[in-house]
Amino acid sequence: MPTPIFVCKPQIVHFKNFDIGESYTKKVTLMNVSSYNAHCRLTAVSSSIQDSIEVRFTPPGLISPGLTCDLMVCFTPTINDAITGQILMTSGEDKFSVPVQCSIKRAEV
Repeated sequence: MPTPIFVCKPQIVHFKNFDIGESYTKKVTLMNVSSYNAHCRLTAVSSSIQDSIEVRFTPPGLISPGLTCDLMVCFTPTINDAITGQILMTSGEDKFSVPVQCSIKRAEV
């Protein structure tokens, strides 16, 4: 497997114990871990989460090695069900994704 150009923190965007009708936002930091300037672009959000997830991302142009850019992931649940999906990104020929998990509240017994 080739070395990635960008890594994201957190590695998985996880929204836990959500309430219907509320909105939740998490910041994801993308770091250029390559040895050259690179760009990244948002390509798509998987269909399983596209009705509940909004991604706010302004492509910053070329990013030098070791530098970062941020994207904001906003989750507004419409159903009380766990969902998973991916935010799909590209950097030149490199394709990568940011996994998204949304977990419902569990009843305590």
